[in-house]
Amino acid sequence: MPHAFILFPQYRDAETGKLKPTGQTFTAKNSAKGPQSVDFRDVRNRGWNHLLIPGKEIKIVPEDALLSFRDNIHVWKSAYARVFNHPFAAVSKSDGTYEIKNVPAGVELHVIAWHEEAGFLNSENGQIVTLKEGQNTVDFKLRIPE
Repeated sequence: MPHAFILFPQYRDAETGKLKPTGQTFTAKNSAKGPQSVDFRDVRNRGWNHLLIPGKEIKIVPEDALLSFRDNIHVWKSAYARVFNHPFAAVSKSDGTYEIKNVPAGVELHVIAWHEEAGFLNSENGQIVTLKEGQNTVDFKLRIPE
């Protein structure tokens, strides 16, 4: 739990250009009474399947990617995560709304939406927008790929 979430484990330092850790980590923990399977994959098709016995946990160091998690023992269990090297992301609420705080004004932004069944909405590059100073909302249209 949850079914979809955002991870922000590192960011690119503006002065050095190097990636610096934020301190955020991801841990898969089995709090159930029986074994669980953690089948972890990213968009590059790398990953692993790990049997997690009750009370045990594993730390995952994700890359900047879209991740999928499956339980191969309990096949109805799944989750998705998106890893970013910046904090400007959100998972939408059940009504489709979302909020991304502290988005910089005056720079070109790519608004990207992804759905587990439809994939990227509009395109993998999203819709390009530029916020004006003081602007705090953006309207855009999503196109579901055919």
